[in-house]
Amino acid sequence: SVTLPANSVGNLVHMDGYTFIANIDGRIYNSPLNNPAGSYTDFIGADTSFDSLRTLAKVQSHLIAYGEISMEVYRIGEQTTGSPLQRIPEYFQNIGIYFPLGTLSKPPITDGNNTLYWVGTNSNNIGVYTMENMQPKKISGEIQDKYLQAAGDTLKIKYLEVGSRKLVFVAVDAFWLVYDVGLGF
Repeated sequence: SVTLPANSVGNLVHMDGYTFIANIDGRIYNSPLNNPAGSYTDFIGADTSFDSLRTLAKVQSHLIAYGEISMEVYRIGEQTTGSPLQRIPEYFQNIGIYFPLGTLSKPPITDGNNTLYWVGTNSNNIGVYTMENMQPKKISGEIQDKYLQAAGDTLKIKYLEVGSRKLVFVAVDAFWLVYDVGLGF
């Protein structure tokens, strides 16, 4: 049995032989190399923003730490002690993930087509985002955002390829918002 750090939240992420988990206190803990069941004692602080961490995700060779209204990007560095992660300050963004604690069963994030898709937030709105050149890009429009704002604790997101079409589905209450990645809406 694996014992995760106190106040752990969101998804476990596996990258380069390590397993990472966030906690709401702003730390990203890692397992020992090639031992995901080992003790999670090494950590790095996600402290560029005064935000609470909500989950982690991996895209390409980067780890993304999502807070409520911000995100930080990391890569594996060359440190020999402590956390293997190295922050990439130029990728910091004031866009987080919509994942209020105690409401959704899992963070509204999915991967597909070699990128991430998530329901994101900043200080004044909610929308569906993707990563483009390691930068968040909003793909939802004003009307979809109004549905997302009213969704509360019912959001789920899924990426699917149907034939040659690449689609992102967001479940909101009893209906789905569908985004065609190829068409851009």
